[in-house]
Amino acid sequence: LEVLLTQGHHDAMSAAGSLFKVLINFGISPDNVLGHMRDTVAMNTKMDTILRRIGSFDSLISMLCLGHLSSNAGGELFKGGRLAVLVLFWRVLQNVLRSSQARELWASRTGKLPQSYSEIKWWCKFECVEDFRVKFFDLLPWAMEVMESGLAPESAPRLVNLLTSPGLVHYLQINMAAYCFIGAPMHHVAYGLEGDGELVFRTYSLLEEVIVPFEFGIPSMTEAVSYTHLTLP
Repeated sequence: LEVLLTQGHHDAMSAAGSLFKVLINFGISPDNVLGHMRDTVAMNTKMDTILRRIGSFDSLISMLCLGHLSSNAGGELFKGGRLAVLVLFWRVLQNVLRSSQARELWASRTGKLPQSYSEIKWWCKFECVEDFRVKFFDLLPWAMEVMESGLAPESAPRLVNLLTSPGLVHYLQINMAAYCFIGAPMHHVAYGLEGDGELVFRTYSLLEEVIVPFEFGIPSMTEAVSYTHLTLP
């Protein structure tokens, strides 16, 4: 095992050079390298292309990080317009949560600050949506309290309107249930395959959680709602 600190720019060419340096340091011939594990960022894809231009690496097996793939796949669930009401709710909610006082009001009502969203943390959006799904019936009284307190003056009324619209609020519950039902195994895989512990013995069972639903058919929205124990008012 060797930890190699690269100097200069962290681009595709320097990454390929670092790989060669490790091979030289350990006296390993490129012919003996069957494959490499990498995440899916553009730089690593370019590095893989550079390696394949070299004769000894033309048959290199490039194994993508399954944790990254699961996280990215989960992010795609918000695209395509199928969860339009959830996407609308998310945007309005995040604007309201910019107010620290609004966050404190949520904590005083539920006993815990709302789950913080991070662009960096793997598929953090799932954790946030799941948190609000579980506490769904706290949303409207909290949003009304925020609005009456004069906090988030533009976004809080929009959130109240969404949560008091019979058509929209029902679709929101269905969207949240489907998103969390389909997303839960992918989120589990994303964090379960980080590489700690006896990972090799758990990998197949973790991947099976994602594969099996697709093999036997994605459940309908109604089944997803039933599974997550949501009762529509």
